[in-house]
Amino acid sequence: GQYKLILVWLKHGLVNDTLSAFLHIVSLEAGPSLHMTQLRDITLPEDPSLSAYMVDIASDRILTEDEEKGIRTLLARAASSSEVGDPEIYFAPASQHERPLRLAAFDMDSCIIKNECIDEMGAEMGMMDAVADITRKAMAGLLDFDRALAERVALLETMSIAQLDSVWGRLELNPGAVFLIHHLKKRNIKVALVSGGFTHFTHRVAERLGIDYAFSNTLEFDNGKLTGRVTQPIVNGQGKATIVRKLCAREGVSLDQTIAMGDGANDRYMVSQAGLGVAYHGKEVLKAATPFHINALPLHALLYFLPIHPVDSDATISANASLHMLNSHPDCPVDLSLAQLLNTP
Repeated sequence: GQYKLILVWLKHGLVNDTLSAFLHIVSLEAGPSLHMTQLRDITLPEDPSLSAYMVDIASDRILTEDEEKGIRTLLARAASSSEVGDPEIYFAPASQHERPLRLAAFDMDSCIIKNECIDEMGAEMGMMDAVADITRKAMAGLLDFDRALAERVALLETMSIAQLDSVWGRLELNPGAVFLIHHLKKRNIKVALVSGGFTHFTHRVAERLGIDYAFSNTLEFDNGKLTGRVTQPIVNGQGKATIVRKLCAREGVSLDQTIAMGDGANDRYMVSQAGLGVAYHGKEVLKAATPFHINALPLHALLYFLPIHPVDSDATISANASLHMLNSHPDCPVDLSLAQLLNTP
């Protein structure tokens, strides 16, 4: 069988000999016979913070899923104790790695942005501890999402639009968000925010980043203040997976041509169904749903898990641009409501 191994880490002076020695040790310990056939530096020339190598590996036979999992574990253990320096690791059959990807769906809170918007809303209303405690349990999969959402939004009754706008002013992108979305769009990959958060924020973030679609929950207002409720339908874990499937139908894309990334328990359904599902700084319940993880590096480490693609150097794109300094994209997101999407055949 033919396999791809990709190692991504913070820039440093790693040399090919060091990496080759590490891979030799791994091949000796792995059950099936593995042979490195090619080693390439695939670092994007304009990447300010990361380095990446791709290794073509031949096995004497096709590996079982359990053997692939065992090799990933072995790679992670060997990397963390070697001079390679604890990189993010991708290992998969070459045929899986090389298939074209056409749609990418991202969670927003604690993924594209650093913040949990509902916790920031709680802070604005003097309810930070109560709201954040529910959020923490829900994202770890310890609470039903719908119930947790209802309890938290109820605590925010009477919150004003001005207070919501104050929260908007505090939102920050996670490192690498601008760089990642820019390069996905250059590859003609459609991008969607699929969030259990709120349209008041997701649509603004999508507009600033040039994201094609944004779907999330809608807060209910009465005379400019929150009623403590959200309107139906609720975007929960199953809802996220449904939204991605509906977007596939709209774009003429199969599920194995999708990327899905998130951090919490309610992302596990869309992540596990995707062609490339990635846990970004993920909770354990999500990491168990996919073999592909970005545990410590910036968002744009994802680019190195994708098929190699010629990309023109673009030094004007900053991996750490500020959300509030970005120009708006007037055509983003697409004017398509959640109800309209869900009613698509």
